Amino acid sequence: MGKLSAAAGGAGKRALKRLLEPPIDTLSKVLLVGRPNVGKSALFNRLTKRREALVYNTPDSHVTRDVREGVAKLGDMRFRVMDTAGLETDAEAASVLYRTAGLTAAALRNCQIALFLVDGRSGVQPLDAEVGKWLRKLAPNVRVKVLLNKAEGMHDDASGSLMAAMGEAYSLGFGTPVAISAESGLGLADLYEDLRPWVETAQEALLAKRAAANLREEESAAVETELEFRVDEPAGSGLENELSYKGELSSLEDISINSEVRLSLGDTDEFETKLNLNEENEALMSEAELKRVPMQLAIAGRPNVGKSTLLNSLLMEERVLTGPEPGLTRDSIRVEFEYENQKIFLVDTAGWMQRKKLKEGPAALSAMNARRNVQRAHVVTLVLDAQEIAETKRSMRHTEAALAQWVVQEGRGLVVVVNKMDLLAGSEHARLRSLVMKAVPEEITKLLPQVTGVPIVFVSALEGKGRAAVMRHVNESYRLWCVRLPTAKLNRWIRKVMSRHPKGGEGHGAKVRYITQVKARPPTFVVFVSGQGKLDDTELRFIASALREDFGLVGIPIRVFQRCSKDQRTVE
Repeated sequence: MGKLSAAAGGAGKRALKRLLEPPIDTLSKVLLVGRPNVGKSALFNRLTKRREALVYNTPDSHVTRDVREGVAKLGDMRFRVMDTAGLETDAEAASVLYRTAGLTAAALRNCQIALFLVDGRSGVQPLDAEVGKWLRKLAPNVRVKVLLNKAEGMHDDASGSLMAAMGEAYSLGFGTPVAISAESGLGLADLYEDLRPWVETAQEALLAKRAAANLREEESAAVETELEFRVDEPAGSGLENELSYKGELSSLEDISINSEVRLSLGDTDEFETKLNLNEENEALMSEAELKRVPMQLAIAGRPNVGKSTLLNSLLMEERVLTGPEPGLTRDSIRVEFEYENQKIFLVDTAGWMQRKKLKEGPAALSAMNARRNVQRAHVVTLVLDAQEIAETKRSMRHTEAALAQWVVQEGRGLVVVVNKMDLLAGSEHARLRSLVMKAVPEEITKLLPQVTGVPIVFVSALEGKGRAAVMRHVNESYRLWCVRLPTAKLNRWIRKVMSRHPKGGEGHGAKVRYITQVKARPPTFVVFVSGQGKLDDTELRFIASALREDFGLVGIPIRVFQRCSKDQRTVE
């Protein structure tokens, strides 16, 4: 009992702490910048206390390519931190490095502070000086702090290597550097002392800006309300208006009394209608409850099918790196946005590949990260390539089929997005376009017979066509995935539906007593059976199919268990 009380007390303290913390959108932004392989991703993981950014020793290559954002916790200080790709200022135009530099520049313009990382072991390199010039040119108003990373072991070095490295870093012209080790956490206390005044000043400015914006909105709303009141105010004197209001009120009371008398005399049709409406409202999670819980949406598929382009299209901004090169995405980028007042955490994953084809390295780490993020998702959008389907005359490869089946087995909502339909536009591609739009639904039906009505959307992410349709189907899948049906309604339904079954729910000595929904996300039902026998698999599949058909639970996996004296079975 004491352990339970202590656990409850700890949970209460954590909840109170979260309530007292400022909103995330008012936290100052800190950018991690530097040349490749200086430890930016390792410091990101250290500050966020999560191993989300990929870290791998690749001296001659790059691991990070996109801008990853998280909430840093340094002592009692919180701020938003962004990990970026390694900068190479002399990269050729239109190359991958050139495009990653563009993403870093866009992120820098929205930051208040930049942490410029330098490798303490190798010292200041010419590319570090180029990065310093780049920072001064693009963001002269951003405060920059130089961090001498990989400084573990240098403090006890009698040769004075630390002081020499600090002197080189000071020559970059951004003030006194801080020696740290992202791997071991060395020097983070010194970083806290130097960073705290900057973070507090930036956050105060953001809070003041937000307060001013809220004040302008309140003043605008007050003016609109006053104008509406003046327009709707009835003509005549105040006394006439008051008498008219009292007359309307008395007539409404008469209507209410008469309605109660009719109900008491036996006119219960309206009352039963209201009860049915209440049950229908209880069947679904309330809209407010749905919107309070953020939706986890993952974009998955094979490499080079347009997943990152689809993410940029949904966000209507160039948030992640795109291009014709396959396998551009390595980190699973998580972005928060709102759609129709629903908060959504959108994750762009790396290309889905079979594990046996992967060797040790960044590609293997990307695949593991992608699987982990798909498993966390509530709804998964599986992206297919329309042009490839038209050329190969096969809508899904083995990898995509296995991914779709795995998503359903994990109990997640699935939306299939056929991308690159712009490549099949025009009258000359009409036959291929028709073939693709016919082949994909047929193969999905054969592949996932246990889930009928999987949403399929044909889009062109590059042109932004089909964006609204994707989000409409995603929202509907999430709503059905969270559905809750009242037990009374289910039991009235089970009596009718089992009468349609040839065995009537009493086969093999088993009799269906009642059914209830034990959980949502995905909808899970338990059929309670009495008697010596039990329902066979065909009867359980019949109940699952009837649930989908009668309650509109199409396109999502549902689970049906049976509870009897001897055994328990499940059908998905």
